[in-house]
Amino acid sequence: MSFVGRKREIEILSQHYGSDNPTLMALYGRRRVGKSELIKHFIKNKQHLAFEGLEGESSKNQIAFFSRQLKQQIENPLLAKAQFQTWEEIFDFMTDHLKNQKKSEKIVIFFDEFPWMACSQTKLVSLVKFYWDRDWKRLNVMFILCGSVSSYMVRNVIRSNALYGRVNLQLKLEKLRPDECVFLFQKKRSKDEILKYLILLGGVPKYLEEIDLNISFTKNLQKLAFSKDSFFVTEFDKIFFSHFREGALYSRIAHLLATAPLELKSIAENLDIKSGGSLVTSLENMESAGFIRSYSPVLTTRKTNLKKYKLTDEYLRFYFKFLEPNKKSIQSLETNNIFSTKVETKWKPWLGIAFEHFCLENAYYIGKLLKISDQIESFGPIFERGTDGFQIDLAFLRSDKIISVCEIKYHDKPIGADVIADMELKIRKLKAPRGYGIEKILIAPHGVDKKTKNSGYFHQILTLEDLI
Repeated sequence: MSFVGRKREIEILSQHYGSDNPTLMALYGRRRVGKSELIKHFIKNKQHLAFEGLEGESSKNQIAFFSRQLKQQIENPLLAKAQFQTWEEIFDFMTDHLKNQKKSEKIVIFFDEFPWMACSQTKLVSLVKFYWDRDWKRLNVMFILCGSVSSYMVRNVIRSNALYGRVNLQLKLEKLRPDECVFLFQKKRSKDEILKYLILLGGVPKYLEEIDLNISFTKNLQKLAFSKDSFFVTEFDKIFFSHFREGALYSRIAHLLATAPLELKSIAENLDIKSGGSLVTSLENMESAGFIRSYSPVLTTRKTNLKKYKLTDEYLRFYFKFLEPNKKSIQSLETNNIFSTKVETKWKPWLGIAFEHFCLENAYYIGKLLKISDQIESFGPIFERGTDGFQIDLAFLRSDKIISVCEIKYHDKPIGADVIADMELKIRKLKAPRGYGIEKILIAPHGVDKKTKNSGYFHQILTLEDLI
């Protein structure tokens, strides 16, 4: 599929590339989100050297693989015969090569999967610091360190003592927005199908590229998720355990948060572990990787440190709900129609919950659709505990002293007037700060029926036509 979206990221990269100053950049984000494709697209027709690390290999093998990639990109008789044994030998050669390049044309140096290249240790970071300080920052270079192990990239690159103050561009690559994803479908699938794919998989380019645009949503699910050794059955181990060393603990956390958003104390109690630094670090690593988010209530009636953690990765939510419980059946050659026999009856109720998560994950995009993005001060759920507790899935606190309260409903037909009573109950319990007004927003793919529309109750209604 063709490269789509990433306009903002390309603009940022172009600004730094066009600068007279050298750039040391850290790029990170979950696997499959398109980091490598972004840089490959950006460096096309630019002078560059690109290298990739090997997952799970020793430092010796990393050096050997790097050397082969170097020899493939630089024609040099001495290099062809060279047998590099250390990173220092490689970087010395690279430094001499860079010094001999035309100073008028900036060269991009791209280290893809840098944490693998470094074997998750810090020695290579220290060497990058040494060569950057001694040589590379005086050359016309744009140096990009990229990695999917977000915890390593944040802790050992962006926040490291070695590179402190040297990384002058850091970028966390997020999933594609819905309006960017739509171009991947090439007008071959309906907007209703596209929304289902995004609810299920999120804006992860690699996942969307696996879709066969010539067959239906149901057939794609059977092929990609409910068949023996299918892509989404095997994907969990590939992405999850490559992100985290202590994969078992992180998997338990993800499992738990798939059931409901929870506070730190509840997470610790359910996992029977202490709620101290180790658990907090694990949660921070998962949030940095883009699998979970932490939310505090946008508004509350009392001072509180209440914060909940929520599993927000669409694929993981789908995996834990439907794939993992049916894994034995899926891997059996005797079963070939698991979706219709074991999943479809539970599918529609789950889509409604998943759609709420989808809207929260794309809150800024929704704010843009509502034309309030410039006024947003904070966003998220509003929740109160106790007998009179309630929850609003998404609200925007705005600088123009308005609270945009969103009611999110997923149905395959227009919503009836019952939604007004549901929202009124929440609005009555919501205690807005003095001087604030409330705007009522409904997000429903197929809109509302005639009676509800004529009531004029909602200030804005976002439908499938708006979202996709």
